[in-house]
This record gives sequence, structure tokens and C-alpha cells, in this order.
Amino acid sequence: MGEDQEWMTVRKAAEWSGYNADYLRDLISQEKIVAVKEEGRWKVSRQSVLAYKQAAEEQGDKRWGPKDN
Repeated sequence: MGEDQEWMTVRKAAEWSGYNADYLRDLISQEKIVAVKEEGRWKVSRQSVLAYKQAAEEQGDKRWGPKDN
């Protein structure tokens, strides 16, 4: 894994970002966020999730943004 990136599990990324974990897995399969599989678990790049989140917010389409709980 890249040393210059912060990696987190999908569950932690979901808690941090507000996105549903299944949605993050969909983004991984669509290669919209950077992820690696380590010991059978996906780890996502915090920076890529943040970049995706910012792009969604800039588009103004709230369907793609994180959900308020």
C-alpha cells in the first residue's frame, strides 16, 4: 500500500464519510475510489473517498452525497 495515503476499512470509511458501506463497495467495484484487498478485507484510501465526496458535493446532486443519520 502507498505510504503517502491513509488507509481504512470500509466500515471505518463508512462511519467517517457518512456513506453506506455497501455503497462504498460499489464505488470500489466501479473503480471510483482507490482500494486494496488486504487479508481478505478491502481497505480504502481516505484521500480518494474525500475526493469523491467533494466532487459529489460540487455537482450539487445530493443523491450521491453522504446520508445524514
